[in-house]
Amino acid sequence: MGWVMMSERKLNRIEVLSRVVDGRRTVAEAASILGMSKRQVQRLLVRFRKDGAGAIRHRGRGQRSNNQKSHGVRDYALSLIRETYSDFGPTFATEKLVEVYGLTVSRETVSKWMIVRDHKLSIGRQASLFGISRGSVYCQPRPVSDADLALMRRIDE
Repeated sequence: MGWVMMSERKLNRIEVLSRVVDGRRTVAEAASILGMSKRQVQRLLVRFRKDGAGAIRHRGRGQRSNNQKSHGVRDYALSLIRETYSDFGPTFATEKLVEVYGLTVSRETVSKWMIVRDHKLSIGRQASLFGISRGSVYCQPRPVSDADLALMRRIDE
């Protein structure tokens, strides 16, 4: 098995579960230590025995969000906003997208999409005009490196 990157909390889970597997702790003791129900610990033990330490990591790690809009929807919405609703704020633009085109996107999402990185106005000024937190504009999801992807594939094997 390859390397598995995880938090201190997950490492503690592995240590406690290893002791249960070795017979040095009971499921009830492990549940108390981990702050879980006995049933949750039993489910973790089944996965831990089957897949090892990699089974403890969250299975949604590395997957895209269920609520994430596709790039096509984003590009379509932005083209409509720039062509037809260029003088609208994000709230009114969102209402018009739903009303006229049936395109349901949250106001916050439209706000983030409307921020132009190379605009003459600073990002902070654009964020304040749209009424959103400047920090949410600067926070960009970082791409998963090839090494991390290889590691995730090895864990899933």
